Amino acid sequence: MVILSDESAYGKRRLIGEARAPVDRARRKLEASPSNPRFVSDYRQALQAFIEDHREAADPGLIKRYEQDLRDLGTGSAAVRGTGD
Repeated sequence: MVILSDESAYGKRRLIGEARAPVDRARRKLEASPSNPRFVSDYRQALQAFIEDHREAADPGLIKRYEQDLRDLGTGSAAVRGTGD
């Protein structure tokens, strides 16, 4: 019998996936209406929260991509990329 926990590799991936949901949701809103300042703000906040909370556990490539998205938002080039997943 195998018991899956949040400490297993599977459990950690599942938790990161769940934590990405607010980022993905905010990104989709921004993609639908890139000039909406509320959506820009929501996406920025979701990215910042994810990076702060999951920097150590998440894939380094994902963190770099999210950090780049934050920089892009800061420069006003709100060309939102998909996650590629």
